[in-house]
Amino acid sequence: MAEKVSNRMKKLIVAVLLAQVSQVVVGGMITQGNRVAGLPEIPITVSGTIGFPPCTINGDTLTVVDFDDIVIESIDGIRYVRDVPVTIKCPEKYNTELTLTIMGTESDFDEYAAISDVSDFAIRFSIDGKKVKLNQPNTVNWRIPIVLRAVPIKNTKGLPKAGKFKTNITLQLEIQ
Repeated sequence: MAEKVSNRMKKLIVAVLLAQVSQVVVGGMITQGNRVAGLPEIPITVSGTIGFPPCTINGDTLTVVDFDDIVIESIDGIRYVRDVPVTIKCPEKYNTELTLTIMGTESDFDEYAAISDVSDFAIRFSIDGKKVKLNQPNTVNWRIPIVLRAVPIKNTKGLPKAGKFKTNITLQLEIQ
């Protein structure tokens, strides 16, 4: 009978040992916060600089477009058109597309024109032959020349006064 008890005891001891081994394996996965207990932690710092690529418009210089003399009666939105020089340069490896926005104060009589310092007179803009609204981004392919044009217009309900005029706009590039 002693042999039977000892065989039962041996089986019981083996069962308890197996249960303890299972608990040790499961117990090894207990976590502390967001990390597994007993595993090393290594802090990693990731840093960099976010910035616009070194693209330029007209070499970052002031551009002046001179209309010379304009006859008020001949202003029709077609005559006196002038090319506005626009040269965009980006590094050759730069492959993201850009938008070009003509920033200015919109005329109250034409949504495509920038006001001037003469009432009832404004300058309308087009990119590659298409009229563009002020302060709206326009997708451009900076790898080929952009044709930006300006043309004087007048309010059909008024008549501009004779004299010198000036209109200010800003060309703005953005990543698309």
